[in-house]
Amino acid sequence: PAGLSQLPLLERARRVQQTLFSDLEHSTYNGIKVMQELSRRKQRTVLFPFVFTCFLPNVTAAPYQLPDDWIGKLTYRYSQTPQVLIDHQIHENQHGQLVIG
Repeated sequence: PAGLSQLPLLERARRVQQTLFSDLEHSTYNGIKVMQELSRRKQRTVLFPFVFTCFLPNVTAAPYQLPDDWIGKLTYRYSQTPQVLIDHQIHENQHGQLVIG
Protein backbone atom coordinates (compact mmCIF):
# COMPACT_ATOMS: atom_id res chain seq x y z
CA PRO A 1 0.00 0.00 0.00
CA ALA A 2 1.12 3.52 -0.81
CA GLY A 3 2.27 5.92 1.90
CA LEU A 4 3.23 3.26 4.44
CA SER A 5 6.67 4.66 5.19
CA GLN A 6 5.25 7.48 7.30
CA LEU A 7 3.20 5.17 9.57
CA PRO A 8 4.32 3.41 12.76
CA LEU A 9 5.50 -0.18 12.23
CA LEU A 10 2.42 -1.80 13.81
CA GLU A 11 0.05 0.19 11.61
CA ARG A 12 2.12 -0.62 8.52
CA ALA A 13 1.95 -4.33 9.39
CA ARG A 14 -1.83 -4.13 9.83
CA ARG A 15 -2.31 -2.44 6.46
CA VAL A 16 -0.04 -4.88 4.65
CA GLN A 17 -1.98 -7.75 6.26
CA GLN A 18 -5.29 -6.24 5.15
CA THR A 19 -3.99 -5.85 1.61
CA LEU A 20 -2.68 -9.42 1.60
CA PHE A 21 -6.03 -10.85 2.75
CA SER A 22 -7.84 -8.76 0.16
CA ASP A 23 -5.45 -9.89 -2.58
CA LEU A 24 -5.80 -13.55 -1.59
CA GLU A 25 -9.46 -13.35 -2.60
CA HIS A 26 -8.16 -13.16 -6.18
CA SER A 27 -5.64 -16.00 -5.93
CA THR A 28 -7.35 -18.05 -8.66
CA TYR A 29 -6.67 -15.27 -11.19
CA ASN A 30 -3.47 -16.82 -12.52
CA GLY A 31 -0.52 -15.35 -14.38
CA ILE A 32 -1.84 -16.36 -17.80
CA LYS A 33 -5.05 -14.44 -17.16
CA VAL A 34 -3.05 -11.41 -16.01
CA MET A 35 -0.93 -11.49 -19.19
CA GLN A 36 -4.01 -11.86 -21.39
CA GLU A 37 -5.80 -8.98 -19.67
CA LEU A 38 -2.77 -6.68 -19.83
CA SER A 39 -2.19 -7.57 -23.48
CA ARG A 40 -5.83 -6.82 -24.22
CA ARG A 41 -5.72 -3.46 -22.42
CA LYS A 42 -2.40 -2.36 -23.95
CA GLN A 43 -3.31 -3.82 -27.35
CA ARG A 44 0.08 -5.51 -27.60
CA THR A 45 1.78 -8.63 -26.26
CA VAL A 46 3.05 -8.20 -22.71
CA LEU A 47 5.92 -10.28 -21.40
CA PHE A 48 6.91 -11.22 -17.86
CA PRO A 49 10.62 -12.16 -18.01
CA PHE A 50 10.82 -12.77 -14.23
CA VAL A 51 8.81 -15.48 -12.48
CA PHE A 52 8.38 -16.54 -8.86
CA THR A 53 7.49 -20.23 -8.64
CA CYS A 54 6.11 -21.31 -5.28
CA PHE A 55 6.23 -24.96 -4.27
CA LEU A 56 4.92 -24.26 -0.77
CA PRO A 57 1.96 -26.35 0.33
CA ASN A 58 -1.53 -25.01 0.84
CA VAL A 59 -1.69 -25.77 4.56
CA THR A 60 -5.29 -24.61 4.82
CA ALA A 61 -6.43 -27.30 2.37
CA ALA A 62 -4.87 -30.33 4.08
CA PRO A 63 -2.18 -31.26 6.58
CA TYR A 64 1.29 -30.61 5.20
CA GLN A 65 2.93 -33.57 3.53
CA LEU A 66 5.09 -33.64 0.44
CA PRO A 67 3.27 -35.73 -2.16
CA ASP A 68 6.49 -37.45 -3.19
CA ASP A 69 8.16 -37.91 0.20
CA TRP A 70 7.90 -41.71 -0.12
CA ILE A 71 10.38 -41.56 -3.02
CA GLY A 72 13.23 -40.23 -0.91
CA LYS A 73 15.27 -37.06 -0.51
CA LEU A 74 14.70 -34.32 -3.10
CA THR A 75 18.04 -33.61 -4.74
CA TYR A 76 16.99 -31.85 -7.94
CA ARG A 77 13.96 -29.91 -9.13
CA TYR A 78 13.41 -28.51 -12.59
CA SER A 79 10.91 -25.92 -13.76
CA GLN A 80 10.82 -24.67 -17.32
CA THR A 81 8.88 -21.61 -18.41
CA PRO A 82 9.16 -20.26 -21.96
CA GLN A 83 10.19 -16.64 -22.51
CA VAL A 84 11.39 -16.27 -18.90
CA LEU A 85 14.85 -14.95 -18.06
CA ILE A 86 14.84 -15.67 -14.31
CA ASP A 87 12.60 -18.14 -12.46
CA HIS A 88 12.91 -17.74 -8.68
CA GLN A 89 11.71 -20.82 -6.81
CA ILE A 90 10.78 -21.37 -3.18
CA HIS A 91 10.06 -24.60 -1.31
CA GLU A 92 10.46 -26.16 2.13
CA ASN A 93 13.13 -28.73 2.84
CA GLN A 94 12.59 -31.74 5.10
CA HIS A 95 13.50 -29.62 8.15
CA GLY A 96 10.81 -27.01 7.43
CA GLN A 97 13.34 -24.41 6.28
CA LEU A 98 12.52 -22.21 3.31
CA VAL A 99 14.79 -22.78 0.33
CA ILE A 100 14.91 -20.00 -2.26
CA GLY A 101 16.71 -20.54 -5.53
